[in-house]
Amino acid sequence: MVQVTTRRQRANPLRHMCLRDGLASLGTCTLMVVLYASDATGPWLRQLRTAGNDNSGTVSPLLNRTNDSDISVTKASKVPPIELSYKKPSCIPPRSPHALQEFVVLGVNLAQYGYESGHEAGQVVTVSMDQPYLLYEDFDIADQLMASKRWMQSMHIPKPEAMFLLYKHELDAIIAKTSKAAPGISLERQEYRAILRLLPRKKSFVAKPTNRACSSGVWVVKYDSKEDKTLMGYGGSYLETPYDDKAIAKRLSGDLNRVDDNCGDWAMDQVKAGFVIEERFSAFDSDDKPAVEFKVFTIWGRVWLANWRRGNRRPGLVHRNGTVVEWTGKDTDSLPDWVNWDRVVEVAERLARHKDMYRVDVFVGLPSDHPALKSTSRAAQMAAVQIRVSETEFVPSTHLKDPALFEEASRLWKAGYKMGIHKLIPNDEVPKAFLEKGFLSEEDAEALAVDDHFAPIRVKN
Repeated sequence: MVQVTTRRQRANPLRHMCLRDGLASLGTCTLMVVLYASDATGPWLRQLRTAGNDNSGTVSPLLNRTNDSDISVTKASKVPPIELSYKKPSCIPPRSPHALQEFVVLGVNLAQYGYESGHEAGQVVTVSMDQPYLLYEDFDIADQLMASKRWMQSMHIPKPEAMFLLYKHELDAIIAKTSKAAPGISLERQEYRAILRLLPRKKSFVAKPTNRACSSGVWVVKYDSKEDKTLMGYGGSYLETPYDDKAIAKRLSGDLNRVDDNCGDWAMDQVKAGFVIEERFSAFDSDDKPAVEFKVFTIWGRVWLANWRRGNRRPGLVHRNGTVVEWTGKDTDSLPDWVNWDRVVEVAERLARHKDMYRVDVFVGLPSDHPALKSTSRAAQMAAVQIRVSETEFVPSTHLKDPALFEEASRLWKAGYKMGIHKLIPNDEVPKAFLEKGFLSEEDAEALAVDDHFAPIRVKN
């Protein structure tokens, strides 16, 4: 069975209490959950998800935009509208510069929640919706980096190519089979030696542990074939340190055996240890520049906002319709012409189906060894640009400068529950093998049936 545990070691009823008694902050008690294999199901989650009206719902049709959208949608067959009734809340902060006027999911404008004109606090409000939002009755494996990456690989979801995906227990099994008995040498030392042998030579890559948080433990390596020189950076630092494979192997093997070192993140301390080595993404026109990354927040299956990043730069925030604003909410520069924003939205919303909140991290650029990086034709480089999913999370887990941003996201998230737009359905996305074992082996991942829902995002860039 599945147990949902609070991500910051908060008591299970707290999330339900936040939902019931007031506007919760996404940075504190809401959405801080993680899935683990267990023998008991957390009943508090069902309480939370059945709060409010019992009319419940489905993922919004892909790219069903209402704010300055020009993307067509395949509409579902005509069904009678569903009437939802709820009470206007009494505790809603004044509108911030980030508050939306429209955030429509299946015909219901969640952005009106708390600001309904013509109604006093406590009065019943009635709205109509097209059909319920089908919401998974429990969460998924997004926070389990290893299982998530293997699952995406099996679904053929576009992501950076993995060179190695190994749990600690899988690495230890390889060591036991291939290494001679080594009396007096600790297992961690043997893991260090094994990782050292696995690290690529004369190749750009990213290496990171699966059980660390706060962007710690991530190594970025850049190989310059012209100068036959390799540089590296750690934890977000610049690529300026001469390559030291022993330092990387030592840190990764240490992380495999590290606990209680995740910025107070209790849930991450429970994740099965492992490590990932995958290709490094860079800008489409230069391997010396970092790729564009969007941390895309979806609420009720719909893109709410994206945190636009490029290395250590934070150019701004991007709304679903492609409008870019500064952190203050004022308009700023537009997206580069080589960023296919509609495609970013499509990928994020395909992955966000049946979830109340989901974060999809997307790279826009090229693998560091792509031939187009050596081209002198900008048109050829732009044509080669790829969109790849770096990772996914069902918690915010990223820093947003203005607390009002999380308050607005929390309002929209809470609105879906309070207005009663959802209908619980079994989660058929989490592999059965993961629930039974608590991890997803390579063999179990390869045996998964490919979900046709993801077909539209597999091939196109």
